[in-house]
Amino acid sequence: MKVAVLLACLTTLSSAIDVRIVSYGSEQGVEPCARVCYGTTTGTSEKVWSHIEKGSVLNIDISKCQFSSSPIILAKTVTKHLIPAFNYQDTLANITAEGFQYVMYGVASSYATLLEYTVSWSATGYVC
Repeated sequence: MKVAVLLACLTTLSSAIDVRIVSYGSEQGVEPCARVCYGTTTGTSEKVWSHIEKGSVLNIDISKCQFSSSPIILAKTVTKHLIPAFNYQDTLANITAEGFQYVMYGVASSYATLLEYTVSWSATGYVC
């Protein structure tokens, strides 16, 4: 009886999840292979937030998402301090199935570390 209820719940859950990617920059996979993956990456030291000319960069590993090609990435900086974080320009670079770089121009790596900046991200792509 417990097994039947568990199977019914799992079947309902798996059929309730519907991920569709309607626009994709590279070759589109089949719909059952679509995956959405979320995470938060913390820059805990100046070695993690690397210094670049006029800014800093954080390398973010998304290999656990197991994408078969470069996914679509959305990312944003978050800090728990009440300091304005709008006077910088951010962008993404070197996006692959394994990871990407979050780049902030106008924010030194020491500042990003001091204010405990983290990057919340979501990635949508295909796993087969």
